[in-house]
Amino acid sequence: MQFRDLNEAQILALAITAEEEDARVYRDFADSLRTDFPAMTELFAKMAGEEDGHRHRLMDAYRQRFGEHIPLIRRQDVICRDIVHLPCNQTQISQDAFSATPFSGSRSA
Repeated sequence: MQFRDLNEAQILALAITAEEEDARVYRDFADSLRTDFPAMTELFAKMAGEEDGHRHRLMDAYRQRFGEHIPLIRRQDVICRDIVHLPCNQTQISQDAFSATPFSGSRSA
């Protein structure tokens, strides 16, 4: 399916699944780093918890608007040809990923 063809409920369902997958990835990172890098373990565990919080808020919003059944829509089920991917500076990605403050304002293309 094409991203541009998703309705609001499907986009929320996709976001819910993405948050769950991201939390699992962060927990896997934390588990694999536990012995050699305990500080990184703590960071990734915290990030997983944040993703869980995002998922729960999205689930609450979904249920209020669309009911209890949340369809499973995964990233790999959606083709995003119509989304523009801008080149990024790797340093900026790292700074954004570990910033304590949420993104604010808009980013220009």
